[in-house]
Amino acid sequence: MSYEYLISEGGVLIYPLLFCGALGFLVCLERLFFWIKAVSKFNTEEVEQVYTFLVHKQYEDAKAILESSDDPSLICLRHCISSKGRIHGPILQSLAQQKLDQSKKHLKALETIINVSPLLGILGTVIGIIGSVSSLNTKASATFDSQVMISGLSQALLTTALGLIISISGLVAYGYFTSQLDRLKAKLERDLSAFESLVSSS
Repeated sequence: MSYEYLISEGGVLIYPLLFCGALGFLVCLERLFFWIKAVSKFNTEEVEQVYTFLVHKQYEDAKAILESSDDPSLICLRHCISSKGRIHGPILQSLAQQKLDQSKKHLKALETIINVSPLLGILGTVIGIIGSVSSLNTKASATFDSQVMISGLSQALLTTALGLIISISGLVAYGYFTSQLDRLKAKLERDLSAFESLVSSS
């Protein structure tokens, strides 16, 4: 199915649908690269090493790992731990929440595209059917124009199909991104809870 065919047969609503599709594709691409990079930075071994060093009050060893690590849990810890290993719990939780908020970037836009696309498709269907039905009005026209009816049905089918394709594709991507977000949230909660347990003893 060519771009020219979509434009010529899809009607005026094909433009907002193509815009939703293009925007959704860009959002998915950006989020995909973000999560591939983010997940590659998860380092359970370094988290365990830092925890062990803090338990044994080996602050310099813990600091060396914190300064070089890209693990999100250790990045949060790095910004709220004193030179003597004192951990500021509220700041740690605040930093973790900021990390999660950053990871939700563009998900609202993707959710909107998922919801709007099928509605635009349905609207295109209604407009197409209205155009087809109007061609059957023999009182307004002495001859039946089959081409008008076919064009209306074509618009109805094209916009519906395109709207569903955009929505379903976006829904699959949204499910993947939210699962990764849940994974990050579980990691932060697990790691930071362990570090917060050291607050009273540090």
